Amino acid sequence: MSRATLTKSERQIMELLWRIDRPLSASEIIELSPDRSWKASYVHILINSLIEKEMIVPTGLARTSRNYARVFVPTMTLAQYSVRTFTESSRLPAEDIAAAVEELLNAAEDETAAASAIKKLLDSRKRAPKAEEK
Repeated sequence: MSRATLTKSERQIMELLWRIDRPLSASEIIELSPDRSWKASYVHILINSLIEKEMIVPTGLARTSRNYARVFVPTMTLAQYSVRTFTESSRLPAEDIAAAVEELLNAAEDETAAASAIKKLLDSRKRAPKAEEK
C-alpha cells in the first residue's frame, strides 16, 4: 500500500467519502462539496491521484441523469488511515500507544462511551487467543 500523504484537496474528498459511507461518483463528490478548496474541473485528477495512492477504488457504475458514472469507495476507514499516518511503518512501544489512546479519549465527543468501547475491545482481546498461539 502506498504511504504517500494526502493533499488538502485529496483529504477533503476522503473525509466526504468517510462521512457519507456509500459509493460516490465524481459528480456527487462535487455536489456534496460546496466548501471545497479545489475547482470542480479538477475532480478527475484528484480521483486518479487517490486511486494511485490506493486510498479509493472504483466499485461499479451508477446511473446519472443521462449516462453511467463510476462510483468510488475508500480502501480504509478514517481510523485505519489515522493509525497508518501516525505509525508511518514503525511499531509503537506500549507507552506511546497508551498515550495515543488517552489523547483520543480526550478528543472524543462522548468520553464515557469511548472509554467503554475501548474497555470492551481490550476485554475481548484478552479472551481471544493470539494468532501465533493457534
